[in-house]
Amino acid sequence: MNFFDHQDAAKRGTRRLVVLFTLSLLGVIAMLYLPLAVVMASEADKSPYAPSAAPWWNPGVFAAVALGSTVIILLGAGAKRLQLSGGGKAVAESLGGRWLQPAGASPAERRLLDVVEEMSIASGMPVPPVYVIEDASINAFAAGHTPKDAVLGFTRGAIDQLTRDELQGVVAHEFSHVAHGDMRLNLRLACAVAGVMVIALIGRGVLHAAARMPASRSRKGDGRAGVAVIGLVLLVVGGLGALFGRLLQAAVSRQREFLADASAAQYTRNPAGLASALRRIAGLHDNRMESDAASGLNHFFFTSAARAWLASHPPIEERIRRLEGAAVAPVARSSRDGANLPTGAAGLASADPTPSAQGAVIPGRAVESARQILRHDLPRKLLAACQEPFDAQAVVLLLAWSTHEDAREAQRQAVRSGLGPAMTSTLTRLHPAMKELGESLQLVVLDLCMPALQQLSLPQYQAFRSTLAEVIRADGRVTLLEWTLRSVLGRRVEGRFGALRDRPGSASVASRARDAWLLLSALAHAGAPARATTALARGLSNLELPDQPPAPLASCSLDAVDAALEGLARLSETGRHRLVEAAAEVVSEDGQLHPREALLLRAVADRLDVLMPSMVELLERDAPGAALDRRR
Repeated sequence: MNFFDHQDAAKRGTRRLVVLFTLSLLGVIAMLYLPLAVVMASEADKSPYAPSAAPWWNPGVFAAVALGSTVIILLGAGAKRLQLSGGGKAVAESLGGRWLQPAGASPAERRLLDVVEEMSIASGMPVPPVYVIEDASINAFAAGHTPKDAVLGFTRGAIDQLTRDELQGVVAHEFSHVAHGDMRLNLRLACAVAGVMVIALIGRGVLHAAARMPASRSRKGDGRAGVAVIGLVLLVVGGLGALFGRLLQAAVSRQREFLADASAAQYTRNPAGLASALRRIAGLHDNRMESDAASGLNHFFFTSAARAWLASHPPIEERIRRLEGAAVAPVARSSRDGANLPTGAAGLASADPTPSAQGAVIPGRAVESARQILRHDLPRKLLAACQEPFDAQAVVLLLAWSTHEDAREAQRQAVRSGLGPAMTSTLTRLHPAMKELGESLQLVVLDLCMPALQQLSLPQYQAFRSTLAEVIRADGRVTLLEWTLRSVLGRRVEGRFGALRDRPGSASVASRARDAWLLLSALAHAGAPARATTALARGLSNLELPDQPPAPLASCSLDAVDAALEGLARLSETGRHRLVEAAAEVVSEDGQLHPREALLLRAVADRLDVLMPSMVELLERDAPGAALDRRR
C-alpha cells in the first residue's frame, strides 16, 4: 500500500466515524424519549378507552424532546466553542509556549524554523507561527480553528533531540493536520461531546435538587421519587451519549493521525524520517508532558502527551509499520529536468528514485526545491528581512513597487509620510535584492513575511495597510500580484485582529454557475492558452456543471473576477471547498503551475477562506514527476 492508499483509507474511515457520531447524537434523543414512551404506553393500558394503535408514540412529545435536547446540546457546544475561541495562540499559551522569533534563536531553534519554512513552500501553505514549550518530552502539535489562525508547537525535547530528517517528518505531519482541516474537525467533535455532557450535568443537578426537596405528606407518595427518576434518566443518557461520543472522537483522531502520517510521507518523500522519530519516542521510558493542560489537549499532539484511559492516538508500533511498509510511488523523469519549486505550491520533478540496499528512498524535489530556494535562490539579506517585523513591511511594499520613476517618487512620498524616513531607508537598502527577484518567487517571499507581519500591533498594521494602499494606487493600476497581496494580507493578518468575519452562506454551486464559469475561465487563461478549453472543461466537470467554452480573455479582468468572487463567497462551506478544488484541477491540467496561475489560485482560496490544496497530490496523481514552470 502506498501513501495515497493510506490517505484514502484514512479518509474513508473518518467519514464512517463522523456518520456514526451524528447517529449517536440522534440516539441520545431516542434514549430520552424512551422512558416517556414507556410511561405513555403504561397509562394507555390503564385507560378505560380503547388504546391507540401505537400508544407509545406521540409525535408532539417526541418533537418537544428532540427540540429540547437539541437546544441543550447546542448551548453546551456553544459554551465549549467560546472557551476555545482564542485559536491556536491560546492553546499554545495555555501549555506555556512562547512564540519563537528568529532573532536570538539558538542553532537548534533556527533549524526548526528553517524546516517549517521549507515545508511551507513545499506544501503551498502559509508559514505559521511556531511556539516552543519548555518540556523535555518529544512532542509537537498543530492548533487553531482555521488555517489563518493555526500555530505549530514543539517541545524542547523535540527541538534538541530529533535529527533534521526526523524533525522534517514531524513538521510535515503537523502541516498535514492543518491542510486536512483536522483542527476544525477536532473542535466540532469536542464541542458536540461537551454539548451531550451538559445533559448529564443537568441530570446530576436534578438529583441534587431531589435530595434537598422536603418529604411530601401526601398519601400518593413522595414527589421526590419522580424528580429523582427524571434526574437519573438524564444523568445516564447524557453519560452514555458522552461516553459513546468520546469513543468515536478518539477513533476519528486515530484515523486522522494515520492520514497525517501518510501525507507527511508524501510531502517529504522520506517516510523513514518520520518512522525514526516515532521509533525514538517509542524507546523513551516516559514521554508524558509536565503541563496539566496537556491532558485536556491530548488529541492535538503528535503522540500521546498524557496518560488516558481512552487512546487518542494509534499504537506507535502500528504507525511505524505502516510508514515502513508504504511504498513511495516512482517519479518519472521530467522533461524539464532540474526544475525547481516556484510559487509556494509544491510539485515533484525528480528522476526515478533508486532505493539503496537498506530500502531508503530519495526525497522528492518538493522539499529539495524548497531548501534550494531558501539556501540559494533567495539572498540571505532578503530572507532575514522577511523574518523581522519592520523589514517585512518594506519587503511587501516593494512587491507593489512600480517600474516607472514618476510613480516610484509618489510611492516614496507615501511611505515617508505614512511610516517615516526609517522605512524609506529600509526600502532603499532592500530594493536591489527585490528588483532581481523572479516572478516565480514573489508568492514565496510574501508567505515568508506573514509570521513577522502578524507580530505588528493593530496601530502599526493599520499604518502599514494604509501606506500599502497608497503605494498600490500610485501608478493608477492594480497588478495580479497586488490584487493577490491584498487577499493574502486580509486573511493572514487582518483575520488575527478580528477585522474579518466569516460570512455564512448557503448558496449552491449551481445557483452561482456563471460566477464559477468566469472564475475558472480566468484561471484557464492564466495557464497555457492552447489548453484553456481543456482545463476549463476539467474544472466544470469537477463541479458537475455543463461544459462550455471559456469566457473571452477580455471578460476575465481582475474587476470581473473580483465581482464573481463576491457572489461565490455566498456559497456554502462545502460549495466553497468544491470550487477551490475545481480551480486547482484547472491549473494542474497541464502538469505545470505557472506563476500567474499560482497567484490567482492563492487569492481565490484566501477570498473564499479555504486552504489552497497541495499541488503535490494533484500534480502527481495525473502527471508523476511534473515539473513546475519557473519562468521569470
